[in-house]
Amino acid sequence: MVRRAEFEGELGAMFTGLIAYVATPMNADGEVRSETLGRHLDRLAASGIAAVGLLGSTGSYMFLGAAERRRAVSAAAEAIGGRARLVVGAGALRTDEAAAAARDAARAGADGLLLAAVSYTPLRALEVEAHVTDVAQATDLPLCLYDNPAATRFAYTPELAGRLSALPTVTGIKLIAEDRDRIGAQLASYRRALPEAFAIGFAGDANSPAGLAMGADAWHSILAGFAPDYAQALWSAARSGDEDVLARLHGRGAPLWDLLREWGGLRVAHAAMELETREDWPPQRPLQPMSPDAQDALSAALERLRD
Repeated sequence: MVRRAEFEGELGAMFTGLIAYVATPMNADGEVRSETLGRHLDRLAASGIAAVGLLGSTGSYMFLGAAERRRAVSAAAEAIGGRARLVVGAGALRTDEAAAAARDAARAGADGLLLAAVSYTPLRALEVEAHVTDVAQATDLPLCLYDNPAATRFAYTPELAGRLSALPTVTGIKLIAEDRDRIGAQLASYRRALPEAFAIGFAGDANSPAGLAMGADAWHSILAGFAPDYAQALWSAARSGDEDVLARLHGRGAPLWDLLREWGGLRVAHAAMELETREDWPPQRPLQPMSPDAQDALSAALERLRD
């Protein structure tokens, strides 16, 4: 039996802090390389990260069948050993498959769930509401809504999130910080619509620290999955309100922010893991690795973070 993270308090606190989203190492046949994943997550948990995000968009959940998802969650839970919370993506095209993924994740050792409203046909609000309700009722694990309109072509509203917060296990939301100038208004609109204990976090590494400085509860970070020390330094500066340190640290990451915008987080995360571990972490086809020039630029950007 794998040991889950010890957790007390409001369920929404499951989705607070710095949550590190990791790429999933797979072979050419789409099989999870569980030993490689376990080694990386052992190091990540030892870094003091609050939570690990597994099988999110960066974790290529869309490329994995049920058996490989179970393999990934079991390997992650075993490697982390309760030293950090384990938040597992349960996204799927069909509601029954998403509910099954949620149950599998719970049995394999997940501490919480992340759910995107993914669909080939853009969903309507009532469809998303029914989808989330069914998946949330599949387990007793806390569940975080994932608002990712660029990938799902569905955008949450504060009103919809507010209705879903009535479900006892829906206790967090992951928003995309696309526009730094709108983060404050975005955060305020969700605060008004949601219960006090509901966790509101941001993804989008270039802008998320600004959201933390404005009072967000979580940073859902791709960066933290391969550069946890730098991400934790940003987190600390943002939470302490030290604007000078935050600006200096954020500026150090400028080349990386550019690469994330150009190549997308999934490709960057896989390339970064190859650089960090000296092992192969190719993305699954049809995705292709970053170009050699971009990989050189990424290597230089990561070295800059260590200065």
